[in-house]
Amino acid sequence: EHTPRTPAQISDDTKEQEVLDGKSNTASISDDGLRVVFESNSSSFGIDANTTVDIFLRDRSGNGTPSLNSVNTLGTGGGSADSTNAEISGDGNFVVFESLSNNLTATVGSNKDIFLRDLAGNTTSLVNFLDTGPITGNDISANASISKNGRFIAFESLATNLDGATGGFNNIYIRDTQTTDALSLISKQSNGTLASNDSNSASISADGRYVSFESAFNFDSIDDVNTVNDIYRAHNSTYQ
Repeated sequence: EHTPRTPAQISDDTKEQEVLDGKSNTASISDDGLRVVFESNSSSFGIDANTTVDIFLRDRSGNGTPSLNSVNTLGTGGGSADSTNAEISGDGNFVVFESLSNNLTATVGSNKDIFLRDLAGNTTSLVNFLDTGPITGNDISANASISKNGRFIAFESLATNLDGATGGFNNIYIRDTQTTDALSLISKQSNGTLASNDSNSASISADGRYVSFESAFNFDSIDDVNTVNDIYRAHNSTYQ
């Protein structure tokens, strides 16, 4: 039986003092509990002086100093706009988040995009881009979910220029980042028919083999004639 302990604050500053000039929320924790990512608009961490919302990492295996994850390409501070909704991979090596910033990678978009931060390499890469070239999706991408080893990232997008989606509905995609770097549309029927309704809230399994999501579109053969959301599970075609 474990002895109860008082919760330890993660979103304090570099001197482990309370942050007074902003709020922190929406945390995600690695499987071993040592790394926690969160979003904050505070400038008290001594890393980023602007007041936009940024993504920070607290590593309890080291000195515990917060590090900036939504760092701009110059390495001088945070992004040009809010970065939110971060999730850390189970192994603690990658962080995925969404942002309206236009200075996190060389490829710049005008919509909310999905970014992947490699903690070991200190690099940030775009996730929702076209396989045919460094072009971002032409509409909002959000709500990313990452596999345990960081290889697969599932997300939703309203873009009509990603992997054949043309209907203007929210669709679910998977990016394979480590092998083929391929983007695959998940929310479609086996015959290739695209959904005529929104699909949202993707969640990928730890091994990246399956993705669950919600949608009011009827993907299977069950006689489902209502227009409310149901839950579906899809197989990741790029899983090996």
